[in-house]
This record gives sequence, structure tokens and C-alpha cells, in this order.
Amino acid sequence: MGPDLALWPEIIRQPKGCMSLLPIFDQNASQTPNMNTLPGLPVEILLSITDFLPINDWICLSLCNHRLFAIYNHRYKSMWPTREMKLTILRQLQQDLPRHFICYQCYLLHLYDGSESFGLSGPNFWEGCPLRCRHIKVKNFFELELVTKFGYLDYMPRRFSFLHLQLAMRRFYLGDKFGITTESLAYTQVRFHPSKGSWPGVTYLFSTDARIRPEPPGLHIRTQWVIFSDFGEPELLLKRERYESDTYPRNGMYICEHVPNWQKERQLDAMVKAFFQGKHPSHSKHTCERCNTDYQIELCDHVNQVALVLTTWFNLGPGLTPDDPRWRVRDGTFEDITLNPSDCKESPRAFFETNSPQPVEKLLSTNLCYLQNQRYRKVMRDLSTHDHYKSLWCLPSLPSDSQWEFHC
Repeated sequence: MGPDLALWPEIIRQPKGCMSLLPIFDQNASQTPNMNTLPGLPVEILLSITDFLPINDWICLSLCNHRLFAIYNHRYKSMWPTREMKLTILRQLQQDLPRHFICYQCYLLHLYDGSESFGLSGPNFWEGCPLRCRHIKVKNFFELELVTKFGYLDYMPRRFSFLHLQLAMRRFYLGDKFGITTESLAYTQVRFHPSKGSWPGVTYLFSTDARIRPEPPGLHIRTQWVIFSDFGEPELLLKRERYESDTYPRNGMYICEHVPNWQKERQLDAMVKAFFQGKHPSHSKHTCERCNTDYQIELCDHVNQVALVLTTWFNLGPGLTPDDPRWRVRDGTFEDITLNPSDCKESPRAFFETNSPQPVEKLLSTNLCYLQNQRYRKVMRDLSTHDHYKSLWCLPSLPSDSQWEFHC
């Protein structure tokens, strides 16, 4: 027997226009089950069985067919499960229904339609995700959003939520038909930051990509910020005093919650000054001891221009629940969370660079090519039609999203 989801519509919701492929109980079939089967037992025995079962087990049992549901239905009104109990029930049902996944925003089961990205690639205003709850902010909204920037700056239209992590890992656990690809998580954007007062304008790039570690399972993310400036004006890469924190792109560079903005700014300025004085190597590597985020700061020159680069690597965990510390340490609640020592044994950078088809050196080379002579304007989509994203260009995440090919 399998769960008959037609019996409890409150626990499952499908995207509009999608049809479930699950075998639904035939209401025209005989309502008199075989006495040799569980549903055919006398009512008294069936009720006695539930006395030995936890509530989540007998609720799942009641979804097996109409007779069991009718027998146990009266208990729902007096013993309606709490949110935690409902999640337990949903997790049990999810094991039997691999096409469905738990939505931690509305606490329902949703049907995955098998599409490459499930409408989750690109900027948030491009998303074609069929889930209505995806576009509704709820009380736990920030618990389900990944922080990849310092503060909530308006020039970052990309949203990465727990749903991305969850579906990417489900594809790894169950197969290609059950989740999204890591390629759909890749994202690159460029913005020309206009001049202000006596400060000339600068160009910055942000990119992110993902890889899955098989053992122990975990989705690893790599982000890279690049700020491009003319070689003759290195001061443009230094911290700008009295410059609004929400308007200068360097202020948005984010490492983790445990590296405060002032510490990051000090490290960036030290690297810029050392590079132009020729005193130290042009890059420095660091690791946050509390959340195991690896990051690298470097300066590089490229065709008579200089770039300040910040690259980070971190592990978001197996994607089984948003309560996992490896997710919570980087979500939008900014709670003071420290990972267990066992979660900090492996280097996210070492795994990513060993298994990525595009090592960080190649990634940086590609990103610099986008910036050189403003080539990004030829290969990326101009988002200037959206008033909120002036002077912003975006590279589509998936090949199917793009009509351009770029060769640097």
C-alpha cells in the first residue's frame, strides 16, 4: 500500500499546470477490503493498533486507503499535529514519494516537475518557478536565504535559497529526474559603478558556481568578487572614506558572519598597498576557524589594468534540513553559530579546486576577459530595463537560457 494523497490535500500541493504521476486510490473500487489484509481488519483492532503507534505513524497509515482514513479521521480534529510533528510526517511521506519534496516555507509537499532548473536560475525577477510560495515572504524567510554579500545591497538581484540546496542534493541522492543541476546554480553579473563626486567610476564582477562532495555529502559553493580599475589609479581599490556603505561595491564583498566588515576592509587595504609597494606576495589565504570558510584575497594586473579579487569557498552541507548548522551559519538570520570541529576537518577550497573543471585561476582569467574592453556588454544580458538594476549585466546560468556564445 502506498499513501493516497487525495485523502489529505492539506499536506501536498502541486505546481499549477502539473499533474501527479502517482497512482491515486480508485474511488470506484470495492470499499470492502480483503479480511486477510490490514485494511480489512475489524475497526476495533485497527483502533487498538494505533494505541501502540506514535501519531506520525498512524497518520501516515491513515493515508493508505479510504477505509483507514475514514476510521482514523476523527482523531485529526482532536490531535492535529504541531509544525514539528507535521515535518516528521512529511519526511516519512517524502521517502515513499521521491518525486515530491518538503517545502520548509509553507510546510507542504511539492511535486518536482523534472525541469533542468525548476525555474530557479538567473536573477530573482527572471525566475519561472511554479511554486507560489517561492515569491511570498514568510516569517522564516531569512532562515531560508543564503547570504553572499555584506548587507542586503540593491545591486545583487541573485537569490540563493535553501530550495536550491535541497533540490541540487536530491538530484545527487536520487538521480537526474529528482532535482536541479549544479550548473543551474552558476551565476555571473557585472555592474559599472558610476562616478560620484571626485571619485571616478569602477567596474565590478560577481560570480558563483557549485560542486557536490560525495562523501560526506555536501554542496560546496565558490564565489568571486572582482573590482576592476585603471592601473594608474590604484587608490580606487582602497576603502572610500565617507562613502555610503550601500553604494560602493567593495563594501558588499562578503566572507562570512565571523569576519566583520572592518576586518575585511583592513585585509583588503593591506593587500592593495602591499601590491603597489612590491613588499609582499600579491595574494593571501585565510580560513575562518568558526565556520570553515576558506577565502583568498589577491591583486592582479591585466592589460594595463588592476583587479582586486576576493574568492571564497564554503560547504552548505547535505541539504536535508535548514536546521543544519552548515546552512544556518550562512543564512539571513545572522545568528551566532559555530560549526562542530568535525565539520571543519576538510577544506572546502581543496575539494572544490581538485574536482572543478574550472580551477580558480581559469575562473579568474574568464572573469577578467569579461571585464576587458567591456566585453561583458556583448555576451551578457542588459538588465537596464529594470529600474532597480541600472548599469547591470547578467550571464545566464544555463546554456538553454542564452543565445550567445563567448570565446575569450
